[in-house]
Amino acid sequence: MNGSILLPFSGSRESMFAMDLAWTLAERLEMSVDAQHVVNIRGALDVLGVTTPGIIGSGPYVGAFESLCSELRNIATKLEDSYKARKAGRGVSGEWFVDEGEPVDIIVNRSTQHDLLVMGHHQHEQPEQQLLRHQAVRLSLSEILSQTSHAPLLVVQNQFTSISELALILAVDHVNSKWIGNCMQLASALQVNCSLTFLAAGLHEEPPTDFVRDLKDANPALVDLKMRIVTREGHQPAALATHHLRGLLGEPGCLPVIATIDNEERRITSFGESPSDMLRRLAFDALLIWPEESRYPLFPESAGTNDANEPLQLTS
Repeated sequence: MNGSILLPFSGSRESMFAMDLAWTLAERLEMSVDAQHVVNIRGALDVLGVTTPGIIGSGPYVGAFESLCSELRNIATKLEDSYKARKAGRGVSGEWFVDEGEPVDIIVNRSTQHDLLVMGHHQHEQPEQQLLRHQAVRLSLSEILSQTSHAPLLVVQNQFTSISELALILAVDHVNSKWIGNCMQLASALQVNCSLTFLAAGLHEEPPTDFVRDLKDANPALVDLKMRIVTREGHQPAALATHHLRGLLGEPGCLPVIATIDNEERRITSFGESPSDMLRRLAFDALLIWPEESRYPLFPESAGTNDANEPLQLTS
């Protein structure tokens, strides 16, 4: 095996889309897939809303808590049966795990043994709409992990039918050659095209053509990489990223890849935006959020059988 994928699995529509994508990538890249379902015990307590004895004592709450936990475990068993039945015949190795506890901590702990996280994401209301209704903004699991995970995170929102290109997006003042090289290695293993777009606020002193030329001169491995700079004076890179991503999301088979940086409090994108905000704002099929310091497994150049420009077909 060249590596392993962790698939946090809830049984939702989006997690099934993530399951199909994880299995297809595993078959192509000769990786294993471990599925993980977390029984949220803490969440069961939150549903009850009472942690100390009140006017009717603790007995009814203890009984309700035990009953709710039992039902959650029954759901985990049914999900396991369904997952294994769907997996039969796919030729993908890996285990099924049921963990209990706080989901983010449990997933992060298990992800340290894997190279890639693949999970579904359901787009919720925009924060502005929630604030207008005086509701607190609660982040989903994928949104929290996008800010905390040190492993690459592939977020899946809709059925992804094919991959034909990895579209890398970076701020022009944050060039990480190692990160770019790792992304190109993945594109090579998938045998798909790879492009690189730099976002600039119009304040970069070097002309775009000179910047691209100098970057390729300094990094011979980038000579054949398709590059461009998106500049709009007065617009910050984060605003440019939104506009550019919306254009990419309409291109079939294009998988955007975003670099994130650890700023000691939480992860941010290379263009200065919280990745969780980006997940809430943009509707997409799939998006790869890749920490720039992570060491992704090196895939063999001969992986797969597709021609270089033939899309990688994903089957359910």
